[in-house]
Amino acid sequence: MTVRYGYESRASKSLLLDFWLIIGRGEYSTRPSVRVTAAYPKLARNERAINLKVELPLALFEIPSLSAHIRIDQPDQAISIDTSAIAEAVRNCIGMDVEIAVASPEAGQ
Repeated sequence: MTVRYGYESRASKSLLLDFWLIIGRGEYSTRPSVRVTAAYPKLARNERAINLKVELPLALFEIPSLSAHIRIDQPDQAISIDTSAIAEAVRNCIGMDVEIAVASPEAGQ
């Protein structure tokens, strides 16, 4: 018999886990014990098993990243860019702090 601990569902964009949580009362001490197994567990007299089915979104494992590139071709006059105003606008829209830098065209080549 093949034990299946879990799998990734692309349809629901989630990680599905199916496992057993075994809680032990502690035979010779007052300290409880905990263990996890994928297969149906063999239990001691002082243990109880709880079958857990967990669904976690895949977004939990992704690091958010936001990037934008703005290119201005040969302006007729000097351009002034207020990076703090852009950062504040983004912060208000998405609730995240961002770091914005302005680089000269020579730096990108």
